[in-house]
Amino acid sequence: MTMFLHAIGDQIRELMLLVPLPLVRAVFLAVPVVLLIWVLRLPRAETTPESPTGRFGENLKLGAAVAFAAASAHLQPVLSLRHGK
Repeated sequence: MTMFLHAIGDQIRELMLLVPLPLVRAVFLAVPVVLLIWVLRLPRAETTPESPTGRFGENLKLGAAVAFAAASAHLQPVLSLRHGK
């Protein structure tokens, strides 16, 4: 049983090594950007309560945009790391 699982793990590892790192980096960056664009394009009716009170922060777009921007800024140093540097 153990040898069977090792064989499966080795095959998965070999498949993963076929994916070029620049592609992985691009997808890793594209996902938060696409989500940010999607959130910012949501209609106001979808991001505010049904009975608005006029309070700041009712529109959830601003909070989501700040969260995505903060997460992207946090990922920037991780993505700029190079092998051996």
